Amino acid sequence: MLMKKYLKSIIMGVAGLFALTGSHAQTQKDCVQLELRGNKGSKTIVMLMYSDNSDSKSARLMPDVEGRYLFNLPNTPFQTVNVMLMNEQSMLVTESGFTPKPRPTFLIEAGKENIIELNEVDQLNSRLLKGGEESKLYEEIAKQERKYAQQSWEVILKKDSLSKLNKSADDLKKGLSKTGEQLSDNMKSFVATHKNSVAALEVFSSYYTGLTIEEATSEFDGFSKKVKGSELGKVLAQKLLAGKSTNSGEQIPNFQVITKDGKSFNSKNLEGKYWLIDFWGSWCAPCRASHPELKALYEQYKDENFDILGVAFESGPLDNQLKQWGKAIDEDGIQWHHVLNNKENELVKKFGVTSFPTKLLVDPSGKIIYRSTGGHGEDLANKLVEVFSKKEKVQ
Repeated sequence: MLMKKYLKSIIMGVAGLFALTGSHAQTQKDCVQLELRGNKGSKTIVMLMYSDNSDSKSARLMPDVEGRYLFNLPNTPFQTVNVMLMNEQSMLVTESGFTPKPRPTFLIEAGKENIIELNEVDQLNSRLLKGGEESKLYEEIAKQERKYAQQSWEVILKKDSLSKLNKSADDLKKGLSKTGEQLSDNMKSFVATHKNSVAALEVFSSYYTGLTIEEATSEFDGFSKKVKGSELGKVLAQKLLAGKSTNSGEQIPNFQVITKDGKSFNSKNLEGKYWLIDFWGSWCAPCRASHPELKALYEQYKDENFDILGVAFESGPLDNQLKQWGKAIDEDGIQWHHVLNNKENELVKKFGVTSFPTKLLVDPSGKIIYRSTGGHGEDLANKLVEVFSKKEKVQ
């Protein structure tokens, strides 16, 4: 009984993290109507994640007596939505906290009847009931992604069970890795054969951050003019352009920010030193996992003309951003220069950052000499060895 009460409080707490937007107030002419169908008499809360002018938003939906959830999305030609059911089947609760189950993604098309049939026992088995041709095409890959997500979830559940028995889950992770590789190949093949489709562009947008800027640009250039001219196409073109301009070998863009301790900091401050710019977030597990390595590198080179600027990307109300940001800095003990990305400085956009963590090493002249996404701690360590061994030889 106590566990059920605890679980209920977690579900309501998670639901409370999402702000209910005002899209319901939009007229039908100004919106794209979406219907989600659950069980008649259901009382399950549904969290709907979507975007509005590139801003991530969410809505907390309650069903009518027929089990239907009606929502008016922003009036854009195409957009993806994530669906999360706030029930016991959609999260794993442990002593250390909770892990939400992966959410299914659907492509919604304006001017079409868009209906999603919810599966309240297993949200990953929810399906597109009605939609446009692009939405149906997108389902070819979306269904494969949901199968992979389901396998990932089963691994999480089994790992939790095995950890209680002090047994390894290595075999489970190997099987998942193989499935992930197959999915990655299928996604790239799908994109290659549907270059005149917005659905393929949506798929491309989900993995291009794992490519080099040259590979991503080459793939993007292969899309038709019509697709590249879509709203998503314009956004991706801008991001790729920003990525090119801040790739290894380029000069850093000019910027001016206020650091966590209230001091003014600009691109000129980087001159004369080797600086590592670390784009991270309190919510980003790989980012947080890289901090011990960064601390070791900082201690090793801080007296040799080396420093670090951490740029945090947070979401939600500003008060919550500041709280989570400061808490993560204290917990991880990363006491170097810190700044919070916001609409005033837009450092993430300015540096073309599309995945976290992203790390850039800047030389004393302001030129980017190293850029990486993901972990790659050993690569960064090797680059610093190379840089400072050359520096010693010159001296």
